Amino acid sequence: MRPVHLERVIHMSDASERRRFPRIESQHAVLVTQLGEERCEELSKTQGLGEGGLSFMSREPFEPGAMLELAVTLYGKVVRATGRVAYARPNDSGELEIGVEFLQVPESDRKKLEQILS
Repeated sequence: MRPVHLERVIHMSDASERRRFPRIESQHAVLVTQLGEERCEELSKTQGLGEGGLSFMSREPFEPGAMLELAVTLYGKVVRATGRVAYARPNDSGELEIGVEFLQVPESDRKKLEQILS
């Protein structure tokens, strides 16, 4: 094996290994609102969900660092959070996988999330 190949494997390792909170695959409705001057809104579905954040597919170009308000519907309950876009990765269909780190989650919503994920 060539060292370059090994470096590529290390750099392309699964992001879950670097997460503080594990994520589960999930598909729940999420209303995403970008905060600030370039305010926009999109209804999407989660791809992954955890206590520390979520990911969703988007046609909107949410830039890394953008601040978002999120409302996720989970089994008849709504969990609200404020988060920061950690990454935006294009896929083959022209959409972006958006990864969001939660910055603020009300305590009552954090408890709902913990119950659902446990």
